[in-house]
Amino acid sequence: MTAGTAASPPSPPAAGNPPSPLLRGAVWLALLAAAAGCVAGVVGNGQMGLEALMAVALGLLILAPIFVRLIRGEFDLFEPMVMVSAVYFLYFSAAPLIRFAMDDMVFVGRNFQDDYAEGLLTMFPCVLALWAGYSLPVGPSARRGPGPAWSPARARTLAWACAGCALLCMVLWARVAGRSVGIFFLPGLIGSASADSEGGTDVAYFFLAIEWFIPVLLILMAMGGLRGRGRQLGMLLFITIIYISIGFRYRIVVMWLAVGMLAYLRTGRRPSVLRMLPLGVAGLAFIGWLGQARLFFRSAGTIGKLGFDFRGTLLSAITDTRIFETFMAVQDVVPQFVDHAGIQPFVYPLVLPIPRFLWPGKPYPNWLLEIGGSIGTKEGLTLGAAVPHFGEYYMAFGWPGMLIGTFLFGMGVKVLWRWFKAAPDDPWRQVIFALHNAFLFQVIIRGYLAQIVQEWAFYMVPVLVIMWLSRRAARGGKDVAVA
Repeated sequence: MTAGTAASPPSPPAAGNPPSPLLRGAVWLALLAAAAGCVAGVVGNGQMGLEALMAVALGLLILAPIFVRLIRGEFDLFEPMVMVSAVYFLYFSAAPLIRFAMDDMVFVGRNFQDDYAEGLLTMFPCVLALWAGYSLPVGPSARRGPGPAWSPARARTLAWACAGCALLCMVLWARVAGRSVGIFFLPGLIGSASADSEGGTDVAYFFLAIEWFIPVLLILMAMGGLRGRGRQLGMLLFITIIYISIGFRYRIVVMWLAVGMLAYLRTGRRPSVLRMLPLGVAGLAFIGWLGQARLFFRSAGTIGKLGFDFRGTLLSAITDTRIFETFMAVQDVVPQFVDHAGIQPFVYPLVLPIPRFLWPGKPYPNWLLEIGGSIGTKEGLTLGAAVPHFGEYYMAFGWPGMLIGTFLFGMGVKVLWRWFKAAPDDPWRQVIFALHNAFLFQVIIRGYLAQIVQEWAFYMVPVLVIMWLSRRAARGGKDVAVA
């Protein structure tokens, strides 16, 4: 590293340290939960007792790799397996248990009480295939050692230019759609937004360009473009306000997760699990509140409210976990009444980038309509429903597609971890890893590959382009750094 550049952060803590008492306690809590599930299943009055037992057993299977890491003293909070386990546990184990306890098994006019046993049973081979892909010694290895030199100054300049482009695209979208730019800044509180138009869909790329703020923020943090926590927090809150205003709930989750991980990766430390638990609860409550308030923001304060109540917030927070119900509904009709989608979900990402005004005959992803239609109610027909990522694999090729797809997904997550561990001090790897690790959340819960590829492109293309240009600038330049 040349003079004038910051010293590389220390490497992450080595594996092999004994687990803390808190983590040992988590294992005991899981065992107690299993015992409680057994009691519910054996002495229950027939009202979801068996399903509760299955949900607890599934939760233990989902968390099994974490328990193994704890026992062996190899637990790393930032290992992608932890993110996958957390999302799977919340969506397919904890959420069903909450619904059983609250007697909340009706979704868009259909009672799913009789569907849970089959749905939970289906999850066991899915999770086994996932962990097989993650654990078996298959998949490509990663090149070890530092990457090429780059120019931090050029990276910072390009990142700020990308932020400016994102702001410009916000303004262009608002003008073309006939809306006030104030719609991006808490409409209803400022009072400057206009909710009389729903235009702008023909220039969707202008709108989606605001996702560039996330990679820009990460690059600036890693390259010294936002020195001091105050500036970093200020930009983070600025972007959060924009995303809250337009109801981007899960982009907020991805951004905050990625920012938090990168901040710790830069120091070579890991956050305390004891500190993360209340933050996770607070984050879940925030998601629930925002789910209720997003209509208020989107309508400039004319519809909805900003009130808070525990039951409503809790149910809103786990509303998105209803993708488990839509998956169970899809299982009922595919392929008995609806044919498999075949290769369409995997080909459509190549079609999606082409604007419809350039290709009037551009096909529609008709298999997505079958998700809401499979529920069998009037409400379901108008529902913009989604399924988990393995649900789309099932819609494409049935059980073989679902098991092979989850196996490959697990293998891909493992390759991501291998790639990062090969050079954990490289700032570019830290940025890319933090962004991908956080993005796993959205990949799992949105079983629409075309949308996932689109989101990935808006997140990752700016990083890859800026990284490439900053490395070109380092050839023969003075402001040069290496990992």
